[in-house]
Amino acid sequence: MRDFKLCSGANHRFPKRRYAGLTITNYALRITNEKGVDIMRVTIRSARPADAKAIFQIIRDDMGGSLSAADTAHILARLCVNRRHKVFVAEVDGQVVGFLHITEYESILLRDQLKNITAVAVAASYRHIGIGRALVTRAERWAEEYGAKGTRLDNHPLLPSAADFFRSCGYLGGVKYFQE
Repeated sequence: MRDFKLCSGANHRFPKRRYAGLTITNYALRITNEKGVDIMRVTIRSARPADAKAIFQIIRDDMGGSLSAADTAHILARLCVNRRHKVFVAEVDGQVVGFLHITEYESILLRDQLKNITAVAVAASYRHIGIGRALVTRAERWAEEYGAKGTRLDNHPLLPSAADFFRSCGYLGGVKYFQE
């Protein structure tokens, strides 16, 4: 079982009395108390078309998206079978609580192949405990497995909190190159 290193400069905002440790192992996040007892287990897995309703709710509630549930389902079904795209979900007790979409990115201006993170969101009640970081870490591993030299963020303006989050994950100027 391979452990993933959390992004450098991690700043987790959760009470010390409740959460003592985060471990990302084998595409799962384990949150423990100070005695090492599991408080929550989060699984990071590939999205399935059946996840569309939960993804739609996160987009609607937390991102203000304008797509309908049917549009979201149709788009997710297409993305799930397209090798140029990958959607990961974070699941707690069988419930999808976050997602990330990553796709190929090529530019005539870049020599190195990158993957592009186009969306990442975590339901409000599950934020600030490491789920977004676990999704980003999993996406970076996927990008590396497929030969990318790094990942970049889509060019839409980020909220200040999202910009701070990605900076804490090592994204400078919206790009993170993997170490060789």
